[in-house]
Amino acid sequence: MYHDNIRRQFPIFTNHDVVYLDSAASSQKPSCVIDEISDFYRTSYANVHRGLHHLSASATVRFENARNSIASFLHASSPSEIIFVRGLTEGMNLLSQTFGRMVVQEGQTILLSEMEHHSNVIPWMVVAKEKGAKIQWIPVLPSGDLDMESFKSMLDENVALISVVHISNVLGTINPIQEMAKLAKTKNIPIIVDGAQAAHHIQVDVQALGVDFYVVTGHKMYGPTGTGAIWGNCKHLEKMPCYQVGGEMVDTVTYQGYTIKEPPSKFEAGTPHIAGNIGFGKACEFITSIGWDYIKKHEGELMVSCEKALSEINGLRILGSAKQKIGVFSFEIDGCHPQDIGTLLDQENIAVRVGYHCAEPLHQKFSSQGTVRVSLGIYNNVQDIEKMKVSLHKVVHMLRG
Repeated sequence: MYHDNIRRQFPIFTNHDVVYLDSAASSQKPSCVIDEISDFYRTSYANVHRGLHHLSASATVRFENARNSIASFLHASSPSEIIFVRGLTEGMNLLSQTFGRMVVQEGQTILLSEMEHHSNVIPWMVVAKEKGAKIQWIPVLPSGDLDMESFKSMLDENVALISVVHISNVLGTINPIQEMAKLAKTKNIPIIVDGAQAAHHIQVDVQALGVDFYVVTGHKMYGPTGTGAIWGNCKHLEKMPCYQVGGEMVDTVTYQGYTIKEPPSKFEAGTPHIAGNIGFGKACEFITSIGWDYIKKHEGELMVSCEKALSEINGLRILGSAKQKIGVFSFEIDGCHPQDIGTLLDQENIAVRVGYHCAEPLHQKFSSQGTVRVSLGIYNNVQDIEKMKVSLHKVVHMLRG
């Protein structure tokens, strides 16, 4: 009954008879987030931080309350450690072009894992090329786990920084970030974490993790597209150069030059996505209201059901088998092209993802030409898994003739 109440909060399932198994790409939105955005536009819209009139004051309060909600959600020590960005991609570009350029030197190494999303690969490749540095890859084992012994052996005085995903968007593997951060700190190596797939599935405490930066994206977390946040250690934020310049990030401007504000304003030039960030804050509150114990229990049960359903398909191979993981399954089926599977499942009102999932190097690692990905959200139920299983059997039979 409790889960039925949660599912009813997502209007998409009232308006469409769809089994949505593509939450790792983007999640559906609950009414509270939709209503929060709509209410802001209807009752309180104005630009933030700059106006003396009451609408601007009200908008600013709502905007900064959203920052407070996100800071609380991530267990930041202060809301000033939260920088609003448009998503994980912009977050990693900001960090690579500011912090990365500041700390990476010629001949040094940037450590990435083989399971990284392209958004956490290409920005560092750009910096490495510019600085004359090189990328080294933390290996992924056949199980889908990081090779921690190799990781330990790679940590030396030549490593400029580490940037690694918390949870793989292909394998669902939960990486041991706290352990990795502790090892990195013994060598004074900063560590950046891509939390796009993690923050809505497992409780994240950035202080307990011991990392230097943690980046999240709103649209994965039941929030709006075009939203996200960087949590950064204040000692780094104070030293980092600006990413963009213009209105809002400046303190004073004269004919001779300008002075900049303190973080986070320093990194938030221009008019932000006000309504979106307010909705993002509400999404964090929504997740918290469900309760982490329930999220772990419900998604864990669905994950077991999904894995069992997939195991009943002859010739189906799931990439990775990590013990610590979330409900993300990327698989191949003998004799069936992923695109054909996805197209035919769509005709059965089953929404899945097909392709490389913006993690092409990882697919190369597993000798895969592309996979079908099933990814679960808090709104999914056992009926969704059963419908997926029945439809998948039907699709495989059709494709194999």
